[in-house]
Amino acid sequence: KRIKFNKNFVFIFRLIIGMVFIYASVHKIANPEEFAKSIDNYRIFPIFIINFIAIILPWLELILGLFIIFGVFIKASSFLLSLNLLAFTILVLITIIRGININCGCFSSDINGTPIGWKKFFENILLFIISIIIFYSDEDFLSIERYFKTNKMIKLSGKYKGHLLAFLGVVFWGVA
Repeated sequence: KRIKFNKNFVFIFRLIIGMVFIYASVHKIANPEEFAKSIDNYRIFPIFIINFIAIILPWLELILGLFIIFGVFIKASSFLLSLNLLAFTILVLITIIRGININCGCFSSDINGTPIGWKKFFENILLFIISIIIFYSDEDFLSIERYFKTNKMIKLSGKYKGHLLAFLGVVFWGVA
């Protein structure tokens, strides 16, 4: 069941989470080798999957960040962002418990980056809560979804939503 939240707060939450993920993706997209090293520092992933994560994850972060800001597939985007944040939070917790002293690689792989610690853990928890609020909210204030819902001439059926998603994927892939 959906919960009624203030539309302005939900929109602000969409902007916050979207900007965080877009900002986090920029350096990683520009420097996939450095990001792969940051992933390897966690000492949890097998070597053969590190490059895959380093290439795919930043683009996923960018696309989901844009989708959540512009209100495209809000439920699906917020669900995927929540899953990402849950995975990141668990990874941070495991790293804290194991006593590994590294930077998170969240926004850059710079030596002066954000260190893994309880502060990062609670930041992730806060972002996770925000993404869950977006997911459970019915608000689509200032979103492309609302435009399509209210404009009867361009109403998207399930079939055409898939076409729109494929088109946006091709556009974003072409930009890369």
